[in-house]
Amino acid sequence: MNNNILNNDVELLLRIQQNDEKALACLMRKYYPGIYRFALQFTKDEDVIKLCIRDVFVGVWQQRRFAGRIFSLQAHLFKNTRSKLSQRNRKEKEIVYLNVNQYAY
Repeated sequence: MNNNILNNDVELLLRIQQNDEKALACLMRKYYPGIYRFALQFTKDEDVIKLCIRDVFVGVWQQRRFAGRIFSLQAHLFKNTRSKLSQRNRKEKEIVYLNVNQYAY
């Protein structure tokens, strides 16, 4: 894939919309390091970070037919990463809360 495409989010999204898996791989190489550093602000658990980032990119692929609606790809990826991390954090808190209540009586 042409290196110019790596820098052009609109072209990457268009190619992803056309089922181009190589474009998704380029997107991941381009944004993964920055998203990873961003996620470290919310948790130091590297496994959680990797799972959440994977889920974000899987979501881009699964929803690729709507890729044309993404105004800012970078903002979309970072926002969804933060959202995934928050959801996971809430679920973990619910599990702890349920476990504590289990022994309350």
